[in-house]
Amino acid sequence: MSRTRLLWQVHTNRHTTQTYSCACLLFCPHLQSVMDGKVVPPIAPFATYPKATRQGHRTKTLATGALVGVAIVLTFRHSFLVGAPRGQPANTWGSSQLHDWIAHEATFSERKIFDQLGPTVGAGEGLVVASPSTSHPDYFYTWTRDSALVTASIMDRLVSGENELEASLRLYSYSQAKLQSTCNKSGCPADGGLGEPKFNADGTPFDGSWGRPQRDGPALRAITLIRFANYLLDRGTGPDREFVSRFLYNQDTSSSQSIIKNDLEYTSHMCFDTSYDLWEEKQDLHFFTLVACRKALSSGATLADRLGDSGAAAWYRQQFSVMTSRILDSNMFFFPDGSYRAYANPQKLERRGVDSAVLLAVLAAGESGDPNFGPTAPAVLASVKVYVDAFRGLYPIANSSEQLFGSAPVPTGRYPEDKWDGYETGSNTLGNPWYLCTVAVPHLIDWALVEFASAGNITVTDVSLPFFQQFVSVKPGDVFTNGSAGFDSIVLGMRTWSDGFYEILRQFQGPGGVLYEQFNRDTGEPQGASNLTWSFAAFANAARARHNLEASMTSHRIASWD
Repeated sequence: MSRTRLLWQVHTNRHTTQTYSCACLLFCPHLQSVMDGKVVPPIAPFATYPKATRQGHRTKTLATGALVGVAIVLTFRHSFLVGAPRGQPANTWGSSQLHDWIAHEATFSERKIFDQLGPTVGAGEGLVVASPSTSHPDYFYTWTRDSALVTASIMDRLVSGENELEASLRLYSYSQAKLQSTCNKSGCPADGGLGEPKFNADGTPFDGSWGRPQRDGPALRAITLIRFANYLLDRGTGPDREFVSRFLYNQDTSSSQSIIKNDLEYTSHMCFDTSYDLWEEKQDLHFFTLVACRKALSSGATLADRLGDSGAAAWYRQQFSVMTSRILDSNMFFFPDGSYRAYANPQKLERRGVDSAVLLAVLAAGESGDPNFGPTAPAVLASVKVYVDAFRGLYPIANSSEQLFGSAPVPTGRYPEDKWDGYETGSNTLGNPWYLCTVAVPHLIDWALVEFASAGNITVTDVSLPFFQQFVSVKPGDVFTNGSAGFDSIVLGMRTWSDGFYEILRQFQGPGGVLYEQFNRDTGEPQGASNLTWSFAAFANAARARHNLEASMTSHRIASWD
């Protein structure tokens, strides 16, 4: 786009954009510097004046600004306007409306999670049901992976002081002990049965055909329950210590009541073998699975040491090191630009390897400060940009010029080649944006911003360069400290970019805030399994990261946050 090209956009509805161009009548040095990237203003236009009618959810938004007395709007590299949510007016970036909606949806999501735990929903006590939907599609099962991720969200709240949630963690522990001891089509506890991906809602084995095994489940369950074990050990009462040593982590490997130990033994011996991915479609070595296993082994080694199981701790650390090398010391999981890909052999799977699984792996098993798998790791930031860019032009609901050709936020799905439409996979079906995938982007961005605020500086590398160039003109080797113009521009750019993904979610939420699995690529209407528990947990987690970000920006006196 020419530096002096000025646009104003009239959005006649959320699917159609008419763009009118005009030549700049007057040019000023500030405009030159803006378009050169030296100064990047907020993604939002200067002002919005919404007019909304409920009929057809049509929204007309006129963006205007002023420059040398001429009313104009500058469309910068990543300016983006979305239509209003159903029956609601559009709002500007970072507004109190958006803030309030995120908080409201987070509270709603947390409540909905508990509506879908057994026995409330008709499932076995302590079991997490993926969705109450029993047909078209039937998701009324309990998945090991989903259950661990949802319970991890509950664990976050427990360690934050919601002590009444401890009962939920204990019920989850009991339910998982029963599942571990249940023989199934993947095997029995001692010969591969822990890799069984899902069970019937009452806890009995699922005997249908499925993508077996899935090795991420035991690792994720171990991560969640290790946190619970440490919580109890930190409290330090006699009954707490006994519950951990006799039930959660019993050093006697012949005991059926040692949930964490069983999962760690499975993970340390089996995670190097191929398995099905978290989408249950392809068998290979998967980034998500290995990163989850790596985290489980690291946390498991620390817990084993704490409980005096030194031999096991040494073994888990050894396997952790081997797994880290397996991921990093080869080209299996890297694109040439240094970003991560999701599969070791994407060409065999007929996919590029760009997948939300990379972001979800970092969110589920990354750690603050980790130079490889933390939120500010150069490869992770590069992966975020590659992932988002892969969905530009893919979904008709995101068709503005800046969504197609710029850096504006777009709805995202599992991976670009997806054919699962929420009901079936076929030659004529097409995948859609997913709520949990779209919210993963602002979740990771907000977490990264917390890290940058804490560190007080931002370093640009060859690998992270394309990510930061979305927000400011930079070069490899640049270091921006808190208080500098570059630091403030990056923080502001990332903040408004994060807001943009939340605006998309707000626009296409289900009735009453209900989150489904997907929303239609053409109409934006929710589809697939309704009340998807994983979607609710993903949103609640992301909102928690946003809350932490706001507190961090204030405490570290980040000027651009005001």
